[in-house]
Amino acid sequence: MIEVTMSGERVRVELAGELEPGALASGAGPRGRVYRAVLIRPGEWLGKGIRCPAEVLERSAPLFNGLASFLNPPPPQLGEHGYPGLERLLGVTENARWEEEVPAGSGIGAVVADYRLADTDAARWFQRLVDGWLREKADGRPVPAVGLSAVPWVMLGPAGADGLREVAEIVGVDQVDAVYKPAAGGEFVQVLAAAGPPKEEGKRKMGARRRGP
Repeated sequence: MIEVTMSGERVRVELAGELEPGALASGAGPRGRVYRAVLIRPGEWLGKGIRCPAEVLERSAPLFNGLASFLNPPPPQLGEHGYPGLERLLGVTENARWEEEVPAGSGIGAVVADYRLADTDAARWFQRLVDGWLREKADGRPVPAVGLSAVPWVMLGPAGADGLREVAEIVGVDQVDAVYKPAAGGEFVQVLAAAGPPKEEGKRKMGARRRGP
């Protein structure tokens, strides 16, 4: 989707590949599960003919806060806007910020956020996938290119000598989705929180013990 303005082109960039879910099972929900996640990195956005400077992402980091995240949303179809259904909802981004080095010592910056899972069937399936992915990566095993893909609206400058157009400004972000082979380095880094049973449930159990012999 391209919208031409007086100052140049305002372009909606979908940085997504495909991630096909397995059967979505019910069961214990991901209540309280929060990940630290890279949402987007500077440099060339692969397959898009676009390069984004670090300083553009740094000043745009607040735009990535409070975004919905969906599982591999479908592309737009003729006569449709292309936004996914709520059955694909995975979670929301919180505390989005620019970090200078991710991982530490790499010299590579990124927009990072806390990624809080929703209580949906899609999120329950996705929690098992990400938890296993993080364990296998920590063990040094090969892992598939599962990650996160932002959908920003950007202002583009002219093409450079290498043919890439540079992002002059990010003016908005629609969502950050879970995909296969993200184009701009989005990935999960670690588990930040995993809550236990709700407090009310714990209180009921304690009350039951007090009433016993």
